[in-house]
Amino acid sequence: MIGSVLVQAEQEPPNSWFNRLFGRKAAGFVYDFEIVKIDGHDPEGVHPYADRYELDAKPGEERIFVARLPVGTYLFKTFRHEGLSAMGGDLGLTFSVAPDATRYIGRLFLEVPRRVTMGVSFTYTVQDARDATLATVHKQHPAVGQEAVNAPMQAR
Repeated sequence: MIGSVLVQAEQEPPNSWFNRLFGRKAAGFVYDFEIVKIDGHDPEGVHPYADRYELDAKPGEERIFVARLPVGTYLFKTFRHEGLSAMGGDLGLTFSVAPDATRYIGRLFLEVPRRVTMGVSFTYTVQDARDATLATVHKQHPAVGQEAVNAPMQAR
């Protein structure tokens, strides 16, 4: 399975006294993403023994990942600001891992407000960045991804 995450923080307007007083700059955080294996008995990934994986990303830096996961369906469940468990949100994006196949699941593009405060909304999209992602992967691992099948993450 090959994919990527890109977190983008809104740009700070110059000389904004209001924004300097409220919240912390979102660009200074690391963002943690929770990925959990789901099935028909646990579609929300809440079972305490469900397989869980974490992925971290810094704003403005695309985080490409290559993972060999057990066959099944997975949920990009939540994201949060590292160290601030109450600041983040639910994603609800699913993808599947098939036997003997490499899948490209897309780029999760998450746009966060420039200041981290409670109750502020965020937006996300799944983008097709296949060519750029696979070119980067190919530099480090020439044999990986040559036969990758497009299988983008899906919103529930």
